[in-house]
Amino acid sequence: MDQVQLQDLQFRLAYPYIYQHRGNCEHIIIFSDVRLIKRRTDPLCRSEYPFYRSINRYSVELCNICHIATAKWLLCECDRLPHDRTFLCQDCFMSYNYIDGKRIGNFKAYPYYSRSSVL
Repeated sequence: MDQVQLQDLQFRLAYPYIYQHRGNCEHIIIFSDVRLIKRRTDPLCRSEYPFYRSINRYSVELCNICHIATAKWLLCECDRLPHDRTFLCQDCFMSYNYIDGKRIGNFKAYPYYSRSSVL
């Protein structure tokens, strides 16, 4: 991918895409504006691009067990965890709460979507 240029990609405007690196670090990218450069108003120096219109101000909630992956589940009232509310990634959720597909302990689980991935 390091040889791919923006002109090589086909994308839709205002459609969210996920940029993933380091295995599981995800960022949402939205192409909101595509236009030709205007000599009088736009920077002509290539080093000033890409031009960031905005940067997301919401942080991503990481898994409370591995502290690496983004949270996909919110656990409440779990009798095996010290906190009432715990955020877990998919892998930690499955490995901590299920053995051979069978549920362990009592808990309530809700799918979690971070505010940064929705907005």
